[in-house]
Amino acid sequence: MLAWWTIGRATGTGIIALLAGAVLWPLHASIPATEPYYEAVLGVAAFCGASILWITAMDILRHRRRGHRLHAIRVFDIAIALALILPGWLVLG
Repeated sequence: MLAWWTIGRATGTGIIALLAGAVLWPLHASIPATEPYYEAVLGVAAFCGASILWITAMDILRHRRRGHRLHAIRVFDIAIALALILPGWLVLG
């Protein structure tokens, strides 16, 4: 269904959203009008992280007998996903 949404696209979009959140972070405290934008970009980053976890889980379930070389890639994907989810979870949760 969403074959065009890949781990690479989710990672790129999530990192850009997280960087935008880092830029908006000092502003949202002093300028209240920027708070919805701050929350929105953190929500996008968290969504991207969750989608990376979902895609990785589906890949693990579909291809259980892949070699050990992919374990490092999966660990990296999970680490990036958690790094994208954590700021949104802390602010929005």
